[in-house]
Amino acid sequence: VSQAQSGLTDFQSKLVQQETLLEQQAGQLHHEQAAFARAAASKQDLEATLHRQEKQAAAAASEAQTAARSQQERVASLELLLKSKEASAAQLAAAEKEASKAV
Repeated sequence: VSQAQSGLTDFQSKLVQQETLLEQQAGQLHHEQAAFARAAASKQDLEATLHRQEKQAAAAASEAQTAARSQQERVASLELLLKSKEASAAQLAAAEKEASKAV
């Protein structure tokens, strides 16, 4: 009987050890799950930040293209104005030359 009680006590002791080990593993698993959840939330935050930055970069690029196009149009307009003034100056010079011949 005492041998059976001793075996039972050993068995109960092993069960307690296994239960303690399982509790430790469950605690460890809980910590790992919490860390995974924090990492997933951090990843989502980073993805959202990246998406906002991509939208901002696209908007800035669009604004830069619009500004460049506007500058090109302004330059073209100024070039036409310059050509017109040069043509007018040439016409004026020719008219002055004709007028001086007439005198």
